[in-house]
Amino acid sequence: MTAHQGSLATTRAKTGYELWQDTIDGAREDSRWNGYDCDIQLIVAQYNRHLLGTAGFIQLDWRLIKAMVWTESGGPEKQGMAQ
Repeated sequence: MTAHQGSLATTRAKTGYELWQDTIDGAREDSRWNGYDCDIQLIVAQYNRHLLGTAGFIQLDWRLIKAMVWTESGGPEKQGMAQ
């Protein structure tokens, strides 16, 4: 690889997938990921109460729902949340 080719590799913009990976990887250190915990817990508890008498229903774990929301939304950077 020539020096010119090496510099191209370092200036390449990250793909959307790579940016998403960075967001997920940084989740433990980013306090913004916890900003909606109370809301998610409340809403999941409401669904669990509503569906409790439904045959075959297994209660939802709010942490799983949180993971799904953040994975699908792209995390706090995509939500415009300030630190």
